[in-house]
Amino acid sequence: MTSDIKHIGVIRRSGRYPWGSGGEILETVERLESQGLSEVEIAAALNMKTGELREQKALAKGMVTEAQRLWVIRESERGASVKAIA
Repeated sequence: MTSDIKHIGVIRRSGRYPWGSGGEILETVERLESQGLSEVEIAAALNMKTGELREQKALAKGMVTEAQRLWVIRESERGASVKAIA
């Protein structure tokens, strides 16, 4: 199976995660996993070694967590209740 994955940049801010938050790689990996690809196959599709893929996933998860943390802080500063933020 041959698949080409190309990064075309971000045209506008949309979707689940802000620009550059790491969500893109996680969504790509999740999509490929749902197609039944193994971690080795996913790494190959992304032109990475398995260790590099794991490292990128760990970094991306950290970025997503940080983006969520900043969002919570921003919402609380705007006066949103804990219930609304949750």
